[in-house]
Amino acid sequence: MSTIGNKISAIKKMRFLDHEDYEIEDIVRLLNEVGESADNNSIIALCELFHDEIFEPAIISDLMETIFYIAQRHGIREGLLKVIEGMETMKPHAQKCMERLFKSIIDSRNLRQPFIDILSLISPSKKEEVVQLLKNIIEKQSKDYQDKHKAFIDNMEQKIHYLRKFDTSANLITIKDLDESKQKLIPDSWHRLFREQDIRVRIDMLLEIWKKYVGRELSNLILYLTENIDDIELLEIEDSDSKRYSILYTIKKPNGGVTYYEGRNPQEEFHNDELEQNWDKIPVTIQQFYENVHNGFYYYASVSMGLVPLEFVTFLGDDDLDWSIIDDLKEPIQIDLNTSFGFFSNGMGSYIAIDYNNCNNRNATFWSAKLQPRYNIHFWDHVDEWIVIGFE
Repeated sequence: MSTIGNKISAIKKMRFLDHEDYEIEDIVRLLNEVGESADNNSIIALCELFHDEIFEPAIISDLMETIFYIAQRHGIREGLLKVIEGMETMKPHAQKCMERLFKSIIDSRNLRQPFIDILSLISPSKKEEVVQLLKNIIEKQSKDYQDKHKAFIDNMEQKIHYLRKFDTSANLITIKDLDESKQKLIPDSWHRLFREQDIRVRIDMLLEIWKKYVGRELSNLILYLTENIDDIELLEIEDSDSKRYSILYTIKKPNGGVTYYEGRNPQEEFHNDELEQNWDKIPVTIQQFYENVHNGFYYYASVSMGLVPLEFVTFLGDDDLDWSIIDDLKEPIQIDLNTSFGFFSNGMGSYIAIDYNNCNNRNATFWSAKLQPRYNIHFWDHVDEWIVIGFE
């Protein structure tokens, strides 16, 4: 009996101990051999061995230990993903075993956090199924156990509820959820990073894109992100007649808790006629950010405190805008509103703006509906500082 598949088949045949020749010691020996020679690809087949009519508890325990041992040897996150895939093989005949298996995961210090990490890699429907399973498990435990794990469930659910407060169509998806036509809409670099199962590696891959195009310009922001990104996920939003895709950043705040920032897809189409006509006059570093990193990076809830999407970049010369501050200026205006665009917005009527006829050396202007303007400020220095301030 040399192959792993043959050994798993033998265990499946013997697991009920319903023949005088079947001994629990033989099952344990075979499980040990499988554990030493199999990789994560065998976990789904091992999940198929669970059955609620296996009367010997030690067999279930040894089977679970074998699965976790394989995952720890060959990649915990990938192994736990295989366990989730293996859920389908346990229905409906091994519901109790499945609950016992997943309870062991959330009770384990070594498995709990990797398990939380991989939930961003599975489809929303599968994630909902897993959360419901965990709720059922927790509800059957003692009150102390329920109190201890309530925050665990709440943290898993609160993100999508929060996102939908601001856009009811918001959905967290995996790269596998995109059909071929949708996959063409996002950059190749996003395909590579979202196929990476290690969340830390995935974050590093994304930050390398930032460093490549705006490493000097946004050095403080990149440093903060390096130290404080908790997760990145693929976000799907439904517009009027299509869907758009962004990266959702979960970022730790200095005073505790997290905040959510959205980085739009740099391959999105232009939806700002005035800016599009003058795009080639905008400083190259700004073009590089929008075309290669993100079409805007901002606080999700308000689409502000960051570089806004191109469609929301404010043309200061728009006749519909009321700049009452002009009547109260303490000195003559030093920019031409008809050649100026506000790329950074604080959400309260103030911008860091570029006058493309006066932007040498990254020269910019703080322009506000209520406050006196500040001229000749450094565009990137202020954007870099103010985005980081926004995390507070």
